[in-house]
Amino acid sequence: MLDLDPAGGVRGRAGSEHVWLARGRPGARVVARVLRRRRSHVQAAVLRELEPGPGRVEPRCAHVADCGGCSFQDLAYPRQLELLLAATREALAPLLACGVEPGALPTSVEAAADTYGYRNKMDFTFSNRRWVLASEPAGAASDFALGLHLAGRHAKVLDIRRCEIQSEAGNEILRATHELARASGLAAWDSRAHIGVLRHLVIREARRTGQVLVALVTAPGHAEPVAALARALVARCPSITTLVHAESARLANVALGETERVLHGVGWIEEHLCGVRFRISARSFFQVHTAQAERLVERVREAAGPLRDRVVYDICCGAGTLGLAVARDARELWGFELEPAAVEDARANARLNERERARFVAGDVRDTLRAERLAELGAARPDVALVDPPRAGLHPRVVDSLLELAPETLVYVSCNARAAARDLPALLAGGYALRGAVALDLFPHTPHLECVYRLEHRTPAAAAQA
Repeated sequence: MLDLDPAGGVRGRAGSEHVWLARGRPGARVVARVLRRRRSHVQAAVLRELEPGPGRVEPRCAHVADCGGCSFQDLAYPRQLELLLAATREALAPLLACGVEPGALPTSVEAAADTYGYRNKMDFTFSNRRWVLASEPAGAASDFALGLHLAGRHAKVLDIRRCEIQSEAGNEILRATHELARASGLAAWDSRAHIGVLRHLVIREARRTGQVLVALVTAPGHAEPVAALARALVARCPSITTLVHAESARLANVALGETERVLHGVGWIEEHLCGVRFRISARSFFQVHTAQAERLVERVREAAGPLRDRVVYDICCGAGTLGLAVARDARELWGFELEPAAVEDARANARLNERERARFVAGDVRDTLRAERLAELGAARPDVALVDPPRAGLHPRVVDSLLELAPETLVYVSCNARAAARDLPALLAGGYALRGAVALDLFPHTPHLECVYRLEHRTPAAAAQA
């Protein structure tokens, strides 16, 4: 039998060995082929299914068996949430050894009302190495693709015309870009030889305002033909309110450019979230499910408690989304973020919302949270800290800084339960108590849950005097 693995994917057992299957379905009985052996587990591929298991449904997407994206479309949504909650609680089990009561862990999941068409941002990849489907005739052309990476095979790209988790407007732009890019004669990127022109297509939508941003990421040095492609795309898809050409010389396959030029519109779109206005650029971080992001803000606000006349730190703040939406009446809001472009967006968002008491600092958080650096900035010690780390979690030095600053309330937000299970014990050992956690599904059909953990310092009065 197969179960959902807390790290994503599906696992089972073969004798005494753990088996990890990327495309298994929890509860199913399968025949699988071993691909490779690791110390901790065996990686395998499903050859055929003997029993479907509970909750099996027909997936809406034709590419679900090959795509590396929303891998649980063939599970009924309530069953997905049931398994995700069980996997998350299992991953958080180390917290129980730290004195955390089981009831302080998430006990339910706030489901998404929209499980299809929900993503407000999609990154598609151009490639000259198209994945040829088994159903295609021998000799089918494989030198051009625009789509998503194949599950477990990042050198290949699955050529698609439709993605079920983005909007119809996004799918129209995807199809038009595919057709126009092929007609342009611009070569798709070769990720092995590092040659070609077209690298990525990024589509961002502001669901509350209807504005749409498109970014074409290319290799450097092809300004005029890319501009011609952009003009044709805007003419074909009038829903595009702004289009940016980003150039990247990176070897890494990342949908970002080192330089950008605006070819249409102002170069950014505006979104509204919980009554706050946000400017979103091609490089901005913004939660991909707008409706669930609003619920996330509400849960963080509840966990943070009253913030009037308090000093709030927003750590790993990105474009300031959480801090600006949650700490509207704080005495001071300080945001700390590594990515300079995100800090520029955060400062612009603060101006957009006339938040004069919000300040955002660019730099490695391991350094900017040090006491001497905070003193240089003139930042008061925090009463409340909002911490939304990258998926890998917090660096130990950041944990040490949080323990030294000792805010009365610490709200930790993460979509990686394993990272939380590593970070939180250090905070618990340093004087905090976990007072509760809630889980929200921000990424339907994927093995990720967003969790909000509320921690309180056991001796807030002593910490305030330190």
